[in-house]
Amino acid sequence: MPRHIFRIVFFVCTFCLCTSNLLAAPGAWDLNFPVPSDNPLWQEVSALWENHWDGENIDDLINVLHSIEKSSRDMLAVNLWLSRVYYLKSRYQRKGRTDALKRSETYAAKALSIDENNMTAIKMLITAVLSYADFDYIKERYGASLINKLPAPVGRAIPELDDIPEFKAALSDWDRRDNIERGKKAVAVFKTVADKKPGNLVAQLWATCGYYYLGYYYLSIGRYDTARPFFKQGNEYGLKALAIDPHNVPANYWRMLNLARLIQNSNIIVKARYLYTIMGHLVLAANENTTYFYCGPLISTATIIEKGGWVAEKGLGLAGYTIETVTQGLEFAVIAYPTYFYTHFARAEVLYHNGKKKEAKSVLENILKMDPYCNPYHGPENVCVQRLARNFLKKNFTEK
Repeated sequence: MPRHIFRIVFFVCTFCLCTSNLLAAPGAWDLNFPVPSDNPLWQEVSALWENHWDGENIDDLINVLHSIEKSSRDMLAVNLWLSRVYYLKSRYQRKGRTDALKRSETYAAKALSIDENNMTAIKMLITAVLSYADFDYIKERYGASLINKLPAPVGRAIPELDDIPEFKAALSDWDRRDNIERGKKAVAVFKTVADKKPGNLVAQLWATCGYYYLGYYYLSIGRYDTARPFFKQGNEYGLKALAIDPHNVPANYWRMLNLARLIQNSNIIVKARYLYTIMGHLVLAANENTTYFYCGPLISTATIIEKGGWVAEKGLGLAGYTIETVTQGLEFAVIAYPTYFYTHFARAEVLYHNGKKKEAKSVLENILKMDPYCNPYHGPENVCVQRLARNFLKKNFTEK
């Protein structure tokens, strides 16, 4: 890790519990695009947006938004929406992709100039820039206005089910899931709630997320055979969530994670069979909210590259990524979300994959020096990452 990045990360991790913008209310991962009522054209925006999936209506949305812009150039909402839709244009229409990304960046920057603390504008600016530019460009163009507003807020992966008493009671065990038996106890409650409320999307999401952690814990201590049934359960609840809302970002993300882990040690034929499914979930999550769960779609891409070999590299083309853009994105993601250690670990994996073994080793060693509980929500996951980092160092850097 370059020294300037490590200094920023180390400072933030050391003092994160005293840094107010690291702590967040529920919905820390959400993007907020307001729909004003002052112009009837906004109703048309809403109607077109309802069916924008797979790139439908993108050009029509842009045309309507530009019509609104003519009389409202300094309105926050229209600039946020134009940034969002131009980003989607870059993802769905390869021709003119870089131009669309630059326009997304321009409108996000304009939104940020209108409201300098608007987190959706910051996230859209990060999303656009990370898709085509390197860290030097970001520092030169946005150093003071962007870097100083980071780290971004964090929170629970899934909103809490405030109206379900047994769920609220189980959170005390969930928050101590570094003790795996307490984690299992909490997830058993999440499963019960999900089974009792099959139409409740958030309940299904807690089950898929909970089972993923249990599998992840056992993966981190080298017991993949024990982990695999948990990933299988997580995959099943991910499918239940998708049956309720196939376009939900967390549903796509957590189902993708469970499925990818479920097959990570399978043969190349199995990996190829599920490539389009995994990348389909990843693409939707990246398109709709790249910064969800610590830039999760980006760091998941890095792990898929490492675990999937040539099949995964082929999948990069399907997702609209290159190894270079993933590498650049992770360099910035560790600054946006320094207290989630898997962001660092994913960067180390990609560096190692690219033959930069000395840099990868430095990143892994730095992970071991950090306090895992500097993150108030995902300390147990950070402990797992430290185990993975230690194992990676032992496997790849121990002299034989």
